[in-house]
Amino acid sequence: MLRAYSWNEMNYYVLIYDQGAGRVLDVESYGPEGALAALARRFELDREYAGRPSVEVVLLSAESEGALHQTHARYFKSVDELAQPG
Repeated sequence: MLRAYSWNEMNYYVLIYDQGAGRVLDVESYGPEGALAALARRFELDREYAGRPSVEVVLLSAESEGALHQTHARYFKSVDELAQPG
């Protein structure tokens, strides 16, 4: 079960997702004090991938990488897995 966390307890993740391939290219992890570094990295990667419209760069926060996989499953699971009940 997930619980509510305050912003200073969260970890930050910069995720690079290839929509065309349907897979994560990379995940960079930043601890609770890394919000600004993660944001700067996201902007840097936005510029790097600007010519590839199928690549999505996102900054997400979660308690842990395991929680990230639960709360943002669309990045980590296939369409078939997401369609499964429960």
